[in-house]
Amino acid sequence: MKPIRTITVGRGRYRTIADIYPLQPNTRVIIRAGVYNEQLILASDCSFELEDGAVIDYGVDNYLPTVSVGSQQVVNCSIIGGEIRRSGVNGSASVVVIDNDSDVTIKSTIVGENLPYPVAVKLMSGSLEFQGRIAAFGPCIQTNGGN
Repeated sequence: MKPIRTITVGRGRYRTIADIYPLQPNTRVIIRAGVYNEQLILASDCSFELEDGAVIDYGVDNYLPTVSVGSQQVVNCSIIGGEIRRSGVNGSASVVVIDNDSDVTIKSTIVGENLPYPVAVKLMSGSLEFQGRIAAFGPCIQTNGGN
């Protein structure tokens, strides 16, 4: 088994989430407390650990979610802790979208703040293990496919 590499966002070389890409497998990403107005693109065999007070809040006026797998299949990936939001003015963007037959675990708080968010967490295909908390104006979890 390869050793696990740990990187910390919020100080030093990795001041923003965007600074961590491209991610290597078996990477543990610790996201320090603070508000990050950016997207989190998940990667296979990686864990994302948000410290207490860490908020990922993608507040841009576009249709992209705050957290997604991008255009790739992601397996054995987890997000733990913190809060994930989508507070931009575009009411058509979900907070989290999982597709491409990906396998993701989320143990975080998900918040859809603005009306009319269609779905807080959208599972298009693959599997999602969700053990967090959701506060949203629209549906909390929608499955269009997958488990």
